[in-house]
Amino acid sequence: GGPLEKGNFCEDESIRFLNIQLLDDHVKNEIYKEDEWMTGTADIISGDMVIDMKNSFTFDTFPLHDFGIKNKDYFYQLQVYMHLYGKQRAELRYALMNMPHHMIERAAKREAYYTNSEYDDVFTKVYNQLTYDKIDPKYRYKIFKIEFDPSIIEEVKKRVILCRKYITELDERIK
Repeated sequence: GGPLEKGNFCEDESIRFLNIQLLDDHVKNEIYKEDEWMTGTADIISGDMVIDMKNSFTFDTFPLHDFGIKNKDYFYQLQVYMHLYGKQRAELRYALMNMPHHMIERAAKREAYYTNSEYDDVFTKVYNQLTYDKIDPKYRYKIFKIEFDPSIIEEVKKRVILCRKYITELDERIK
């Protein structure tokens, strides 16, 4: 239970948090899209834009000082979403939400055990490390804007075709 657990747990909360900060009224998109080459469900569809939400696990993994998207997978993911939903713009939005309470308790128990400390002493320290209410909200989100690039979609299609060819060849060998 780590980044994925926190991400799933905080997804709706992070959409609400950014709605408040940016005066938006976004809701989670549930419409799944697919074509012959790719599939996906964007987090938010808004006008001519798709938005993907990422919940940073801790302050250390929050990209406060990054210029541009470090994780190329996210860049490609958003290009695919723009293609599938027919949008020209995308935003990758990072939010730094408080760690869910049950995960704070788990971390505190673990630390108390390994450091041979009292749980109550450790809990306060861990709680303060994994909650961010004292941080100005404007430093708890970061937005990266991306434009649609059709050449990337062509690249993805070519890769899919190569992968399918490879799988077919493997199937032939097994038979």
